[in-house]
Amino acid sequence: MTHSGPFGPAMARPLRSAGVGDAMGPGTPGMLPPAAWYRDPWGMAPLRWWDGRSWTSFTSLGPWRAEPDVPVARPAAPVELSKRGRLTAEIVIVLAIFPLPYVVNALAVLIQAAVNEGTPGRFPLPIASHLGYSFLLDLLLVLEPLAAAALVVYLLRISGEGGTCVIGLDRSDPRQDLALLLPVFLLCFLLPQLGVSYLLGHVSAIVPARQSLPGYFSIVAIATAVAAGVVEEIVVLGFLVRRLEQRGLRPAAVLVVAVLVRISYHVYYGWGVLPILAWAMASVLVYRRYRRLGPFIVVHAFWDTALILWPFFGATPLVVEVLVLAPSSFVFWLMWRNRLARLPDGGRSGPGWWAR
Repeated sequence: MTHSGPFGPAMARPLRSAGVGDAMGPGTPGMLPPAAWYRDPWGMAPLRWWDGRSWTSFTSLGPWRAEPDVPVARPAAPVELSKRGRLTAEIVIVLAIFPLPYVVNALAVLIQAAVNEGTPGRFPLPIASHLGYSFLLDLLLVLEPLAAAALVVYLLRISGEGGTCVIGLDRSDPRQDLALLLPVFLLCFLLPQLGVSYLLGHVSAIVPARQSLPGYFSIVAIATAVAAGVVEEIVVLGFLVRRLEQRGLRPAAVLVVAVLVRISYHVYYGWGVLPILAWAMASVLVYRRYRRLGPFIVVHAFWDTALILWPFFGATPLVVEVLVLAPSSFVFWLMWRNRLARLPDGGRSGPGWWAR
């Protein structure tokens, strides 16, 4: 939907589209720019109204001048050769925190499964006769990988790239994030994992031995799922893909490296890693198409929560996923029918906000 805005269509002319790269908005890096007309980051119109907090649905044919671009997630342009050494160092440091320790653990579990004929034990093992201490220890170990996500946020902020906006982790387009929940769930999680398992028949996966634990250990399970969704998507999908693009890798190479890193800490599944391989490939492809990270974090967290809580409550993971993500299907339908753009903005002000 195009709105005339304060300048009118007679004065407007198409502006040069924003270049692919790391365009910065006005002000201090990482801070939200003021409300104004900016170049539409998605290229649907010359200008789009930024209300100071997020993008709105209001577009304009444009004035003769526009404010500088707001940082958004775009394919990253390769940086100069002199700067690529720093990017490589950042990748190594971040991956050393996560997932390197978990790759070592996954290999140890895989070897243990081979020795024990396919049934590895739980890792880490609870402290014998001290479940309370085990609970606290497990909780600390679950939260430890968040340091890698925090380091990524820090590196993006000090780099002058625009903070986490450049990997699609911001509130600039909540409607698109809501609308992407269902497609991400279907295309990146449900179809790759269940579909590959069905096509391959019975995939002989290695499943850790179940233990009878008190119900309060479900808190550790939920924390594990949430931490996995946050850390894996920020580090492996957002940060790693961007840095590889900035290093000048071709799209196929970016896909291969990101997928290999993703499956490296899942090898303890044995042949059961094949559905995860499909999930990793689909995730990279869909993310590079839409550049929105929030939906991947949310879906991943709920997916893992359903799988992990199964032993505690006997819930079928698919049922839990459907119950949680069904509302997003309605939002997706609204967006598909262009209904969301017609909703009132709840008192937002700005040039052209009342125009229909």
